[in-house]
Formats: sequence, structure tokens, C-alpha cells
Amino acid sequence: MLSTFAKQGFIERHDIAEGDRTVAVYTMADSGRAELDRRLREAVVTVNAMHPSSFRVAISLAPLLSRTTMLEALRERERRERRAAWCSRARAPRPGLPRPTTPAGRWWANRSATAHRVL
Repeated sequence: MLSTFAKQGFIERHDIAEGDRTVAVYTMADSGRAELDRRLREAVVTVNAMHPSSFRVAISLAPLLSRTTMLEALRERERRERRAAWCSRARAPRPGLPRPTTPAGRWWANRSATAHRVL
């Protein structure tokens, strides 16, 4: 993985002689720092209830981002969470309103009702 990042120019490898062996030391290039910032910010702002681990990892690495960047990312995440909550409420059926019906929907409803009676 480190060699891939080095090939992409995100990190730089430095071989250092230490006694009778050579040790590889990596430093982050400017492009690597920009890519890390971009990926961490994206992990913070992305709302994905099925895969919350990327958000958790990004929060654990929050000290690597500037305070301004992290605050902006958290505000953007809050906006996206509110929008997702609003959309899910807008799609939810409301009590007292007729459910939209289609021939296929009626067929499935009838089939389901029949299956329950047989069991």
C-alpha cells in the first residue's frame, strides 16, 4: 500500500542506512496532505447509515485536519443529515391519506392476504 501511495506521489520514500541494514522512512508530500484532507473531509460529510465506520475513523483522525476544515465538514454533515431526515419523512406514508395503488401493488397485496389466510 505504501508503494502505491509513493507511485501516486502522495508520499516520498527515503532509504536510510542504519548500521548494516537499510530502513525505509516515508514522508508525506504536499499532494498527499491535500488528498488526506479531501478524504477525511469526505468521510465526515458523507451520511451513510449502513456504513458509519468511515465517519468514526475520520473523527478519530480529526486532529489531522485544521479546526476550520473540521467545523465546515461537520456543518455540512449536519445539513445533509437534516435533508436526509426530511426526505425520509416526506416519503413516509401519512396516516389518513390513501395509499397509492397500482395493478401490481393490488396484486401483491391480494397475494399477501391470501398467503396469510392459507398459513
